[in-house]
Amino acid sequence: MLDINAFRINKGGNPDAIRLSQGKRFADVTLVDQVVELDEQWKNLRSRLDTLNLYSRIVSTHVGQKKKAKQEEGDPTLPIPQHIIDQFDEVFKKENQQGALSLLSISQLVKLSKYVKSEAEMCEKNLKEKITERDSKLHLIGNIVHPSVPI
Repeated sequence: MLDINAFRINKGGNPDAIRLSQGKRFADVTLVDQVVELDEQWKNLRSRLDTLNLYSRIVSTHVGQKKKAKQEEGDPTLPIPQHIIDQFDEVFKKENQQGALSLLSISQLVKLSKYVKSEAEMCEKNLKEKITERDSKLHLIGNIVHPSVPI
């Protein structure tokens, strides 16, 4: 079985050589493209999960700062403001964090933390599915045929 890095151009891989080898084996050449596409999707999901984990740490920091400053918990029935959900990634940009997150009560920040964690869990589930799908297709691709092998 080939290493996934053999499919990644930025890691020195060569998908064209793998396609050529698959063709020499009279095997499905489109598997290579499928693995490359699934790997790209996996990388995007991994990046998103890392971002969500960062957001979770940011919210936890804000909760800690508010508790340290002995601020009140706030009304537990208040929902997370819709604009924060709608502009989720925008809120967590460094220049916007203090303004948007500092206006929330501790109970709202806790709800936001739960929301971020649920998003991260969904992302992690999708990530595992992509890994499984990618690796199942990866196992169907044979090693690169050596040039000395007669065809």
